Amino acid sequence: MKRYLANVLLLTIAFVFSFSTLFAADAPLSERLRYLGSGLISAPNAYVSSVMSYTFNEDAKFIAISAPVIPETFEVSVYRPTKGEYKNESVYNFKLALIKEQGFIPTLVYGMADVSEELGDRIHYVALSKTLDAFALSMTAGAYEDPVDSKGKMFYSVDKVIFPLLTVMAERVDDVDAYGLRLSPYPGINLDYARRNKNEDFFRISFQHTF
Repeated sequence: MKRYLANVLLLTIAFVFSFSTLFAADAPLSERLRYLGSGLISAPNAYVSSVMSYTFNEDAKFIAISAPVIPETFEVSVYRPTKGEYKNESVYNFKLALIKEQGFIPTLVYGMADVSEELGDRIHYVALSKTLDAFALSMTAGAYEDPVDSKGKMFYSVDKVIFPLLTVMAERVDDVDAYGLRLSPYPGINLDYARRNKNEDFFRISFQHTF
């Protein structure tokens, strides 16, 4: 009888654990929008890039790596938090170039974040990017499907070189503004400082090559 009761208890615990895991809550949208693919501060752009970066502040730390499987056409990336509730979760993303930049025509990509649904439902987005070399200016505008209510939301970003080795950055994602500075002491190496939502500061070091 004792053995029977013990088995029932173990089965009950296992069932409850499985049930709670099956219906575990998705990660907050703010966590999921930290990285959707290579881009500026948080917003992805429409360029296919090879970038390895480490981002950190008081509340979050993560590594992000993107690589062009097909140069200028197809990028695969991974976002991996190293601190917090989602530590060591590997989130995979991709973006596919549909139109390539030429003359006055911007680059257009379709992207998908969290392909394996590690943090919740997949996030789909499209983005347009245009670089104006004469003004040392790059701009991106895009839209993504909110995984919570399935509504479309816009995002924007812009960066401009103001002095040799120094770039200013700004973006708006999920109705939250972010601003920052990028110092490029050596080709391919960037040191970023950014402030998001007026109260979240973070730093990033990245090694980059754009194809």
